[in-house]
Amino acid sequence: MFDILDRIMNLDIGQRGVDKLYAPARARSTEALCAAAARHLTRTAAGDCIVLITGSLTRPWVSVSIGETDGPVGVAALARALSYGFNAIPVVITVYSDRSFTFVM
Repeated sequence: MFDILDRIMNLDIGQRGVDKLYAPARARSTEALCAAAARHLTRTAAGDCIVLITGSLTRPWVSVSIGETDGPVGVAALARALSYGFNAIPVVITVYSDRSFTFVM
């Protein structure tokens, strides 16, 4: 089941090349990446800090100032779920269009 979820999340509908990231990541894991993420999240305890990263360049060949648009919203939803569901402390790391890093707590 988790392999099917991995394949669905690996669909490169926007043809941005993100599908090429899966095989190297999966080669480093003994299980589907969704299963590994779920297993790690179930071990989350109250007060744990969870680092979430978003804002990668989606089309650097067009412009280095175009960041991802759906990732920040998804990370915000995940941060809220981790905070409310596990009483964890989400730490969001993102990149502004000028490529400087920002830490939000």
